[in-house]
Amino acid sequence: LAAVDRLLRAVRRPDLHDVVSRPLAVPAAVALISELLQIRARILWTEMLTRDAEPSFVLSTLLGLLELAKVGELRVHQPTPFANVEIERDAAGEAA
Repeated sequence: LAAVDRLLRAVRRPDLHDVVSRPLAVPAAVALISELLQIRARILWTEMLTRDAEPSFVLSTLLGLLELAKVGELRVHQPTPFANVEIERDAAGEAA
């Protein structure tokens, strides 16, 4: 028992992380995507994000993109698996 006690005392405790919830800003992402598509007819997914984008911003942007595609405001196309996602205005109102 003494050996187990020494072993347990020697083991480092794992680092604990605080999880902080971040609200999603889907309406703001929808507005941003809509504004970008008013300026340009076609944008790429990677053009909307920076390398240091917060996960909540990436998720909000993705959800905004899907919402706009659902209502027929834009079309989403990925030519091949793992390729950049192309986002285009859908003037005809066709769903993505």
